[in-house]
Amino acid sequence: MKLQERLEGSKAALHEAKHQNHLLMERIQILQSDLNDSENRKTELEGLNRQSNILLVQRQEGEQELNQKCQKVFLEFDFSKV
Repeated sequence: MKLQERLEGSKAALHEAKHQNHLLMERIQILQSDLNDSENRKTELEGLNRQSNILLVQRQEGEQELNQKCQKVFLEFDFSKV
């Protein structure tokens, strides 16, 4: 009878281990999905950051060009006629 009890105990432990393994696998799948979503969002944000930086540089270059034109007009302006 002792052997039968051990066998039943082992079966119950095996069943519980399989159940826990199943729960862990489900959790891993959820976490993997979350990770994939996060990686996709990161890629999207990096692209937006690059675009923003390009736009910033273009605007800074435009501002610098306008400043140079203003400076040129100012230097060419004949103040004696004012």
